[in-house]
Amino acid sequence: MKGWFMRRLQRQATEECRPKLALVSSDSQSPVEAEEAYDVLERLLADDRLRLSERNRRFLRFVVEETLAGRSERIKSYTIAVDVFGRGEAFDGGQDPIVRIEANRIRTALSAYYEGPGASEGIRIELTKGGYVPTFSRREDEPQHVTEPEQTSRLSLTGAPVPDGSPVMTRPWFLASCAAAFAGLFILALAASNWTDRSRNSGPAIFALREVRSLTPNESGSQVAHGLTQSLVSSISRFSGIRLVLIDDRMDIEKLTLQNPANRVYAIDSTVRMGASSMRFWWSVSDARNGETIWSEVIDRGSAEDAAETIEDHIAGQVAARIAEPIATGRAATFTLATAPSGDSYECVLQARAQLSDPQRQRGSQVRHCLEQAIGFSPQYSDAWALLAMTYVHESTALADRTGMPPFDRMALDAAERSVHLAPRSSLAYLALFSAQFRLGDFGAADQSAQRAIELNPNDPEILYQSGARAYVRGSYNEGMARIRQSIDLTARPRTGTQFFLALDSYRLGDNQKALELIGPAASSGLPLPQTLMAAINASLGRTEIARSNVRDLLKVYPGYETRLRSDLAQLQHFNGELTELIVDGARGAGLAVR
Repeated sequence: MKGWFMRRLQRQATEECRPKLALVSSDSQSPVEAEEAYDVLERLLADDRLRLSERNRRFLRFVVEETLAGRSERIKSYTIAVDVFGRGEAFDGGQDPIVRIEANRIRTALSAYYEGPGASEGIRIELTKGGYVPTFSRREDEPQHVTEPEQTSRLSLTGAPVPDGSPVMTRPWFLASCAAAFAGLFILALAASNWTDRSRNSGPAIFALREVRSLTPNESGSQVAHGLTQSLVSSISRFSGIRLVLIDDRMDIEKLTLQNPANRVYAIDSTVRMGASSMRFWWSVSDARNGETIWSEVIDRGSAEDAAETIEDHIAGQVAARIAEPIATGRAATFTLATAPSGDSYECVLQARAQLSDPQRQRGSQVRHCLEQAIGFSPQYSDAWALLAMTYVHESTALADRTGMPPFDRMALDAAERSVHLAPRSSLAYLALFSAQFRLGDFGAADQSAQRAIELNPNDPEILYQSGARAYVRGSYNEGMARIRQSIDLTARPRTGTQFFLALDSYRLGDNQKALELIGPAASSGLPLPQTLMAAINASLGRTEIARSNVRDLLKVYPGYETRLRSDLAQLQHFNGELTELIVDGARGAGLAVR
């Protein structure tokens, strides 16, 4: 566990588990105490005058904390590449010099810092050339800070006094008690509700929106452009995890990037042209630091279809959804952080968004651990609590057939309620609450939470999809499909789940050929329910051998699924009786011996 918040807890827990003095080796004649080194690291990383990227601050934190924890042997090019830079397990330092390059940048930045604004620092942290293990040195005129060991005795677990340095400190049962202390304090950290957030999050992406420009030289065009700008501000600002800034010129965006060196900053540019009976809206998103275009699109609308305000809101909603979702999940798709070092709570939230929107990632437990640590660092971070709740819901469903699992469904409700308490106007918090309530079968409360989430952000594809899918399985077919189709209309990245429900609805209505055309992308996800539906559709079309082949492929990956299908549908996912029997009968027709 890394970072200021968790380290403070660790220090409390280890007061009885280590000697009072832990000196760090140094080239200086006056050794540096570990406690001093931790404090120096925090001050250094908090100093904006240290010219390091957020990624290289993580690099420096990693090597220092591993050294102070007595794990300097782990500080290798490979571990840094994987744990800090998110490289895969196949990383080869001979082919990818990223660690050597970034280490040189850290050395240069530290040297410049200590020669300039940090010249008066009493203790310095350096990376020696040819390696990545840091050294700590003290200025000769800097007094050594040493806390004298206490003369009092410690107590053993039985209450008997134990002198410092006693062999009892190395016994297995003593180490186990220390581990229990760590676990207990970590649980307390997760439950803390009034602790000040001390982490230095890399923070949400910043979107710099310029006024929409009108290419139509009349007052009507200017009014539409102004209306679109206001609609974009309203729609984009509803999404959690991003900041929106309205800017006027290039100088503003340059100032924005300089003031936020650790954040991703994007520029949104757009124009509108009004015709006699049409409207063309062009927009693009670019990286504000290098000008690279990330996304560009043209939206055409007939100006006579609806009132101008309705068209403006619809366009703004579509743009907002496509901005807020693909950039967040796209970045998370390449991020492989397994734990949450201090300052990376936002990265865990990105991972969770990606996991929930793409179940094929199969990294639920990894993301869950990351989020649990994130709220330890940032207990007031509503988005992290919301995503943790939805991750618990996912885990409670995916691991329901295993014994000894924690009560994820109840934990999900607690986390979601915490998120709503912290951010009562967050649509993401209400989406989490809706998911947890639905999982527990509290459908009345779930409907109210879903409605509140939609009111707060009617253009969020995730809210529309999840509420639509769950309305559909409970029997509100028209309402459910309307929300699912609206979700598809808003997003540029169709979900696997939307294809499944489109195919299921066609199958329910007897259009098996259309259902077959639609089920392909969902079935290729490898999830059992879409594969089962594909087998049922093929059987209904008389493609018996293909259907039986589908079943054989299903059972290779999910042996014994025939014993779980009915309970998965009815109890885990709350499909109504009609849909449950429809799928069960189709699966039996394909050769799956459902019990």
